[in-house]
Amino acid sequence: MIRMFCKDLPRSLSQLLYNEYQTGKKELDFLIKTYPKRYKWIDDIESIYLLLALSIFYRRIIAQLESAKAFSDRLFGLNIGNIQVGVDYIDEKVTNQMSSAIYDFYQFLKKFHIFVELFDYFDYRDFLKNIKNYHKILERKNDLEANYD
Repeated sequence: MIRMFCKDLPRSLSQLLYNEYQTGKKELDFLIKTYPKRYKWIDDIESIYLLLALSIFYRRIIAQLESAKAFSDRLFGLNIGNIQVGVDYIDEKVTNQMSSAIYDFYQFLKKFHIFVELFDYFDYRDFLKNIKNYHKILERKNDLEANYD
């Protein structure tokens, strides 16, 4: 799944993301295997892996794009021309492309009722705790919807 998110990124960057995903996947497997009672609520590990891939993509790509866009918007607001970052230039066309990528990502999350707060974690135990809380929220939401039908 992580490869799908990274298909249009430079190879060096996509490889870093893929390696982080593999490390996270191994850590999650270790935690689930080592503490089966604590993580007995997990019934679909593939969904956990998908959320892991999304979290890595968000933390390493989308959050960085948001920061770059906010910074460049502030500078463009001061009527500064192009911004040079390394050997590349950021202009308003590039910031519009960043906005589009950010928007598309958030639309994807919205479509599948995924909260960005899910991706705010320090380690993989926190990540699993976030997913468990997210799972509880979805269950409550489904219960409420069922009561109104």
